[in-house]
Amino acid sequence: MMSTNQDGIELQRIRLFTALTSPDLQEACTLNHGIVALTDQESQEFQSYFNSERQTCCFFIPSSGVGSRMFDFLQGILASDPSVTSEAWAKFFEHIPSFAFYEQICPTWKDRISAGTFEKYEFIEYLLGPDGLNFAKIPKALFPFHNIKGRLTTPFEGHLRQAFTFPKTICEVHFSIQGEHVSHFYKQDIYQQHKDKITFSVQNKNTDSFVFDEFQSPVKGPDGVMLTRPSGHGALLDNLEQLKADIIFVKNIDNIQCVEYDSLTHQSWASLGGLLAWIRNAFKAAIDIQDIEKIKELSQRFSLFSTEDLQKFTLQDFSIQLNRPWRVCGMVPTEGKPGGGPFWVNTEGRLTKQIVEKSQISPQGLHQLSESSHFNPVFMALCTKDLMGNPLNLNSFVQHDFGMAVKKNLSGKTIYFLEKPGLWNGSMHHWNTIFIEIPPAVFTPVKSVLDLLEPCHFC
Repeated sequence: MMSTNQDGIELQRIRLFTALTSPDLQEACTLNHGIVALTDQESQEFQSYFNSERQTCCFFIPSSGVGSRMFDFLQGILASDPSVTSEAWAKFFEHIPSFAFYEQICPTWKDRISAGTFEKYEFIEYLLGPDGLNFAKIPKALFPFHNIKGRLTTPFEGHLRQAFTFPKTICEVHFSIQGEHVSHFYKQDIYQQHKDKITFSVQNKNTDSFVFDEFQSPVKGPDGVMLTRPSGHGALLDNLEQLKADIIFVKNIDNIQCVEYDSLTHQSWASLGGLLAWIRNAFKAAIDIQDIEKIKELSQRFSLFSTEDLQKFTLQDFSIQLNRPWRVCGMVPTEGKPGGGPFWVNTEGRLTKQIVEKSQISPQGLHQLSESSHFNPVFMALCTKDLMGNPLNLNSFVQHDFGMAVKKNLSGKTIYFLEKPGLWNGSMHHWNTIFIEIPPAVFTPVKSVLDLLEPCHFC
């Protein structure tokens, strides 16, 4: 975004202050109306197809977060934030010995906790601060999530375990991380054991956004250089494009379970990957023999296109559309957990299925969230190639006006900058999309450290 040849200051200024829009939600995707529930037999057939196909596979795991967000409720208490509930505070201190990280607490603090004679604010400083365990600064990927038979394991290890025990050979497990954290990952024993299959990338500085003041003028730092800020996880589209595997599985770093759940997770991945490989091959065969009725039949079966598209698309229209990037996205029933919702969205008169975050929705459209029965746990199988296997330019399929305007305070002054459309939101807006219901048990996100008290995290 910093290059004047691509996304110069003026283009960013226009987008930021005048050109951003909210998705035009038409209705929520529901079962048999945008979301498909596979039968057990269908799921098994797609798993078998996946395991028999000679397609290369890799994992892409966004992992740039740090531990501080998991402890927001404790930091809120320290800052006297009235929105932080005393229930969360009480629950945390009641269950301290239940957390895996308890093993890392020094004996002195353990003695105080056991005796019930410790100063809670001082303990929080010990947990989060640089003179203690420094949990506020360590990468979330390296935070001790689980205690497996007396051994602490991190999300980094958990994702590698699931990848390397996958029934199909994985050519690469790729983590996008912050540049200052690279050395921490290189020091991990599991990286040393499998470094031929573990790769990392950082967000390209050239995707950073320029900073503007309230008068829409670019802001310079003390050194006279234009200020920039990272432009959100939509910038990872460039990182994703570098992966060459035929099928790319995407999952967030904080969605990892104990080993008992690995088999179910593997089955879900194989179902999505098998469906992705099978339907692309089926569409290619139909296009090769110009069988438009077969194309429509496949589209209807998996709710790929809207009724309007099926009625008006020609064979050439289908061919153009089907040679775009593909994603098969798992959807889980809504149970009050955070996640983007699946919706039918009207973009320039055409209805398509999209994953929409609450932050993208206009105030007038928020009521439609209550109509959504499912949400996206970021559990996706992707193909970034056309039907002939040629790599595609992923930036050609972004809905740029679905970015976000970010407003922050900098040294007492209000600044604004542009956040790119979310990676699985506007950045994949023009992809071919299929939504499949998957088991809720494969989605156990850890947004707060209190989530680690859920049964799925006790190994």
